[in-house]
Amino acid sequence: MSGVPGAPHWQLAPTSMLWEGLSTTELCQMLKDPELNGHRSPQALIEHMETEKLVLWGWNPGRHREPIPISHQHFVDLMKVWVSGGTVCPQ
Repeated sequence: MSGVPGAPHWQLAPTSMLWEGLSTTELCQMLKDPELNGHRSPQALIEHMETEKLVLWGWNPGRHREPIPISHQHFVDLMKVWVSGGTVCPQ
């Protein structure tokens, strides 16, 4: 096995999608930027995080990988709070 994720439509993400090392503010701004978020509205971001198989793979990555450290439902709930609050980014 190669260790490549098995999610449909998987491909290596461009460096413009790199989250590692970003501050909370930088990540927030990236998620809000249509040029960097797949031209998604805030509501579409929630749907993407709820249903996209590649996103869901993070909670069941297999092959000795650690899953995302919070539950998927908690993650989606936090996204919903952020969107309902106007997608405000911390300063």
